[in-house]
Amino acid sequence: MKMNRQLINLFYEIKRNLTPKNRAKFKLSDPKMADKLLVLHTRTKNLRLKYLIESFLEHSDLDYQQNLLNINKSAQMKFNKTKEICEKIAY
Repeated sequence: MKMNRQLINLFYEIKRNLTPKNRAKFKLSDPKMADKLLVLHTRTKNLRLKYLIESFLEHSDLDYQQNLLNINKSAQMKFNKTKEICEKIAY
């Protein structure tokens, strides 16, 4: 991934919004950083952080928008399956 000034600024803004424990896990030189950001996007409830991650992925030259949609669909499918199982157990 080629990093320009805008991506670097977004990355550090994302890091500022993380807890100190998570902040140490994110490094600009990490080749799997975008994958970690995708996972963070799905796990966080912080809307500002989600927006920053989406902006970062949108401005990166990689095709992570499609991956983000796939992860969200997968999470929704798992939720629905778990919900069905819980409903079967309840009856």
